[in-house]
Amino acid sequence: MGYLFALFVLEIALIAILRLAAGKRYADLMREGRRWASPAFLAPVSLLLMDRLKFFDRYPGAVAGIHRRLAVLYGSRQAAPFSKMYVSQIVSYAIALMAICTGLGAVSGDDPLFLGYGLVLAAFLPFLRVRSLDREMMRRKRQMLYALPEYLNKLILLVNAGETVQRALVRCTEGDGAADGGNPLKKELQTAAAQLENNYPFPRALEELSKRCGVQEVTMFTTTVLLNYRRGGDDVVLALRSLSHELWEKRKAMARTLGEEASSKLVFPMMLIFLVVMTIVAAPAILMMSY
Repeated sequence: MGYLFALFVLEIALIAILRLAAGKRYADLMREGRRWASPAFLAPVSLLLMDRLKFFDRYPGAVAGIHRRLAVLYGSRQAAPFSKMYVSQIVSYAIALMAICTGLGAVSGDDPLFLGYGLVLAAFLPFLRVRSLDREMMRRKRQMLYALPEYLNKLILLVNAGETVQRALVRCTEGDGAADGGNPLKKELQTAAAQLENNYPFPRALEELSKRCGVQEVTMFTTTVLLNYRRGGDDVVLALRSLSHELWEKRKAMARTLGEEASSKLVFPMMLIFLVVMTIVAAPAILMMSY
């Protein structure tokens, strides 16, 4: 029995002790942030470790970036518990990686390389998880930019038909949302429409809409509406048409960029297919030459 086996047994024993000590203390928090409560057995262990080590108090800068990203994606009200669960998931995966690598090292005859692999993977894990949040934010922004010009066209048509800007904003969000696949922009606009129907101040509703979306183009839209909605008539329509033209151009540019990215991703598979075809075609000729 080598030292890595003893270390593996110690790690498993510590995980079991901490799991028993945590009990059901974090049941409510795990229920609220259940999307990041995996692996379920290790989630209470990581939460207990973070509380005992006062991780959030000692390293506020390390958590601030995650908190900011989650606030944009899921709202500021849920950002605090979601941030804690997200960090706990990173800790849980790091614990699992170390235990697995230690066990593999013990099985392979006390090979210390496996322990080094575990340390490297655990060190890179936070960066990979933060990058996944960045990709999710980019996807959310693209979805909003894709839907905003269409929403703006509807708004212009309703204002031209004689609706007030406030009523047009509410009517544009009506429907089940099946056609847009639950676009995040429509969800935020529906929240703003519900506020307006409950006699929420119009300028404040648009300001909160801009903060919740966190997208520059949505801020441009709300600013344009706030600057012109009191004037009414042609002034609002002209301002919205100018903005609509600009947003459609951005949507076209985004579509071209996505097309170029897709084509660049196909280069490597096409090269593999080309090599396979060349091998199939050239193999008979090479075999005939060998004879």
